[in-house]
Amino acid sequence: WPLFFEALDNEKSAATTLMDGDYIRIVVNTKYSDNADGFSSDPSLRRRQRFSLAHEIGHACLNSHRDYGLQKLLTDADNPHRGRYKLLREAQANEFAAELLFPQPLLDAKMKQFRWDDVINGAAEIGETFDVSLTVALKRITKMAQFAALMFSFDSNGTAQQRAVTSKYFSDTGLSLPSGASLPNGSLVGKLAGDPSCRVSTMRNMNASIWFGSGPKAQGFKLQEWAYRIGTYGYLSFLAINEDEDWSGTRSTRGGYDDDDDWVS
Repeated sequence: WPLFFEALDNEKSAATTLMDGDYIRIVVNTKYSDNADGFSSDPSLRRRQRFSLAHEIGHACLNSHRDYGLQKLLTDADNPHRGRYKLLREAQANEFAAELLFPQPLLDAKMKQFRWDDVINGAAEIGETFDVSLTVALKRITKMAQFAALMFSFDSNGTAQQRAVTSKYFSDTGLSLPSGASLPNGSLVGKLAGDPSCRVSTMRNMNASIWFGSGPKAQGFKLQEWAYRIGTYGYLSFLAINEDEDWSGTRSTRGGYDDDDDWVS
């Protein structure tokens, strides 16, 4: 698909795919740009453009996504699973975009020095290195965690924007994902939302019941929470869950980094 740079005044997306009959093109929206190369000099807007462009390239490169006949069938109004498929399709394009912007081998090298006791600042450094947003970096890091972890993003009203991102070890806990349409009472991110002067904060050894209810499963776990205010856009929350109350954040019962910066399990 050809790539164009155009100002799309009625389009909110930083990049999109446009169809004109059988002609398909990817367009970077230059209404957010102030440079001759079509990208913004503002880091936040530039990273949004870069990720949106990589996302659209994902649609163009993934075979099933560019099969127009298949897409028409899967997204047809008569398909009862079309909503679920659309979410899956967008998640696949996001995975492609993340791998394109910071390939796994390069990320693995950076993660050897990653400090799990300073997750937000560590994710910010990853974002700076690969020119991606903190949200994108934190999602990728959460999936790589060698312990039970999950990450939420909330809008400025405290409403969860998407399903939580989890590490593969989260399912081992048997905990149910919090459904919450709002910030949990007593959570660090909830307290952060109530204090406009604070942007990032860390709390250790919280009761898991704050996030997962007072059921018997939650009683056996403690968690650490990191919370971050994304300007006026909302909040991020990263949770590290462990059965051991004195977990330091650099190591977990499911693995982490040892003193030689190698994976342990």
